[in-house]
Amino acid sequence: MQRHNATANFVMIDNLEKLKFVFEDETVFVADRELVESWYGEEGSLSVLRDAEVWEEQIRDRLRDADYVWNFAERVLHLEEFQAASGQ
Repeated sequence: MQRHNATANFVMIDNLEKLKFVFEDETVFVADRELVESWYGEEGSLSVLRDAEVWEEQIRDRLRDADYVWNFAERVLHLEEFQAASGQ
């Protein structure tokens, strides 16, 4: 699901460069725009995913393929050490 969420955020927010997923167990996955763009092709390729038909073909349909999703996670997402927010 991080694949879908990361891609959707980068597609819709042009100036988003990094996205962190922090889970209750303090696991942190990070996605960088550059790596997401490289997964789908060349820089700027994410904008074509705004088209609903392209989104269905390139994103939604491929979510059924566990190997494809696993490869995305291995190549695009990376673990980062959890750091609790300070000053709270």
